[in-house]
Amino acid sequence: MREALLDNIVLLIAWSMLIGIGLSSLRAVTMGWQPFMWLHLFLVAGVWGLVFVRRFIAYRVRCLLLLGFIFSGGLAGYIGLGPAADAKVAFVFVTFIAALLLPLRWMLMIWGLQGICLILIGIAWVSGTLTFKLSFHDYAADPLVWATGVWTILVYSCVIAYVAFSTIDLLKRKTIQVEEQAEHTQTILDTLLDGIMTIDAAGIIQYSNPAAQRCFGYQPEELIGQNVSMLMPSPHSEADNSDLFNYQTTEVGPIIGREVEGLRSDGHLFPLELTVTEITHIGKLEYLCILRDISERKRIERMKNEFIATVSHELRTPMTAISGALGLISGGIFGILPDKAAEMINIANQNSKRLTYLINDLLDFEKMAAGQMQYQFEQQPLTPLLEQAIAAHSTYEKKQTIHLRLLSLNQPIEVNVDGQRLMQVLANLLSNAIKFSPPDGIVTLAAELTGQTVRVSVSDQGPGVSRAFQTRLFERFSQADGSNTRPKGGTGLGLAISRELILAMGGSIGYQDAPGQGACFWFELPIIIVPLSRS
Repeated sequence: MREALLDNIVLLIAWSMLIGIGLSSLRAVTMGWQPFMWLHLFLVAGVWGLVFVRRFIAYRVRCLLLLGFIFSGGLAGYIGLGPAADAKVAFVFVTFIAALLLPLRWMLMIWGLQGICLILIGIAWVSGTLTFKLSFHDYAADPLVWATGVWTILVYSCVIAYVAFSTIDLLKRKTIQVEEQAEHTQTILDTLLDGIMTIDAAGIIQYSNPAAQRCFGYQPEELIGQNVSMLMPSPHSEADNSDLFNYQTTEVGPIIGREVEGLRSDGHLFPLELTVTEITHIGKLEYLCILRDISERKRIERMKNEFIATVSHELRTPMTAISGALGLISGGIFGILPDKAAEMINIANQNSKRLTYLINDLLDFEKMAAGQMQYQFEQQPLTPLLEQAIAAHSTYEKKQTIHLRLLSLNQPIEVNVDGQRLMQVLANLLSNAIKFSPPDGIVTLAAELTGQTVRVSVSDQGPGVSRAFQTRLFERFSQADGSNTRPKGGTGLGLAISRELILAMGGSIGYQDAPGQGACFWFELPIIIVPLSRS
């Protein structure tokens, strides 16, 4: 807006100066040529030069040049004709334009410069240092002088009127734009499926959209001005207010995706996903709450878990019997089978084992999800567990021509873990590494100290994991190749189960690309350093 105003003001003044040139010429004929009139001609040329080069000059430089031209013209009028000149209007106009187009610091500098010039002119005039060639009588009696003054005032008045009308028009357009934007924003808020509420630092509800009102079963007037705790049962109501308090005093950060229970107006409870972020409105601290009713999602999850649990339990007993029978037949308990029959029995036996593994994994995950997994934590040395894991996979090493290597710690350390569950994690990681290693590849099981934890890593020389898939590595049923024709088997549950087991033992698990080529899975556990005398 300011750049457009500046350009239009320059054009108005430049065009008005063309008429001013004619008036100045007549004044020169009737009053005699005055030296200050050279400055007027220079200023006319300068303003028109500014018109042509304005696109190539920075905005602030253009402002200063325009104000300099007007100020110099006014100064020339004061010096040449005295206080009776119309130059006072130019000084007032400079003040107006500076206040309109320049920042406060620059505006004050220009006003100060004006004041200093006027004081110096006044001192010079009173002391007699500055004299005027024209008398006030001659000046006032010349009608061209008054015509020039009227024209100058008219031009500046037109500029000021243009600025006023432009500002009013801009404000109208801005008001319409703000109203349209507010209406558009309100439409979005009204049609959102997620509930949105704003509450102040005391927990008082300031705003709620229709989705939030439907979620809790209240009308707008029943929510506004009430405490947010009315929407959550104990202990979540107290916890929610406590979270807001902690957010305000300790800046722990926003609450994102927390699952709590909501309380409807009819007293029924329902699962709710809550996100709270801090905002500032008119200088006051407020909290933006995004609410999502996850009743349907929880119902589907419950149905899925019940289905998986039912299927797993129902399949486990017959699969155990089938697998046992196939194992007996394959072992030759009923005599030697024909080659084709033995081959088919062996395939069936392997597939039954895979199904058994899948069922066991599903049951393990069901127990972990329900919090029913039993752990036998025990403080024990780490190195024997790693050696045991390598020994357990030695048959795979011979069968698939894979070389297993153990890089253990020189310092004896102990960890507080469930040995059987840790062996399950190591088995998952090692079997994956062996599965995806090329012939004669090396799978390395290593342990290293990292501060107060020990990092155990399993790295291979296989193809590694694509960047796109790395974010889903530890999700259930997640496989890089999910097709039915994938060359490598697996349930897609091993890494997900490993993650839950390591977290339960107070550790962390992750993935990184192995140096050079391959994949590297790692987990970290808190350590207990054993004194050398004891070891």
